[in-house]
Amino acid sequence: MRRLISVLIVLMVSFLLTNDAKASEPTWRQTYSEAIAQEKAGDWDGALQAAKSALKKADYSFGRKSLNAAKSHVLLGDLDASRGKYVSATMHYTNGIAIREVLFGVGHPSSAKAWVCLAELHAGRGKSDQAVDCFRKAITHGQNGDQANEARALAGLADLQMKRGDAEESVAHLSRAVEICDFSQKYQKPMCMLALRCHFNLGEVHMTQRHCLEAANSYKNALSLLESTGNADGFLQHTILTRLGDAYQQAGRNKPADNYHNRALALYNQLKSPIRVFTGLAAVN
Repeated sequence: MRRLISVLIVLMVSFLLTNDAKASEPTWRQTYSEAIAQEKAGDWDGALQAAKSALKKADYSFGRKSLNAAKSHVLLGDLDASRGKYVSATMHYTNGIAIREVLFGVGHPSSAKAWVCLAELHAGRGKSDQAVDCFRKAITHGQNGDQANEARALAGLADLQMKRGDAEESVAHLSRAVEICDFSQKYQKPMCMLALRCHFNLGEVHMTQRHCLEAANSYKNALSLLESTGNADGFLQHTILTRLGDAYQQAGRNKPADNYHNRALALYNQLKSPIRVFTGLAAVN
């Protein structure tokens, strides 16, 4: 009898210690948040380990087809994509999309971000056909309730079409992206930078069409947005000022052309460093 009581006591103590150990472990949400915090702090290795841990916790606690697992996959995709790990990033984005489709059905807006990320990943590898397909899916998903990623997808698709020489389609998509940005809470910072990119690229497309005054108007909108954010990127400002001058010059408006070119030159002298060449603004994440 004493032996049985001793065994029961040992088992109870072991059970309590195990529960205490589990209670002291970070939750999925804490681990996931830690991964994001480390990514923002520039600690990629720490972020990767935390994200992998978050995925394991999601699989164990909620199931492999849970929403938390989907979120963990997309975060891992973002981390791998930032280091050029194309295959693993593609796998994680695809898994994240597949899980959300099981949970919410095909076309749900919560999948829009992952489709955009996957499209940008393909575009970065020169796989334009796959990128176009993913951007179109992102647009369709975004139209159901995620306009921020719809606009981002429209901008990405427009970039590809501009490179393919399809100016009309590019203008249509960029114009729609600008409309979405205008409608969204008057330019919160991420949307503001996306709108800036769209206005600048609209100017570039108009220049290829020799619609110089339309291009100048787009460049002016981009410049206005840049100045409204207090962005100190003098290189970007120099590029926009230069393109504004170019647009007016090609339109035969020499006075405003000289004005913007002179402003660009003055800024160049202030910067006192080589000016980077821009062929279009990079994608905004």
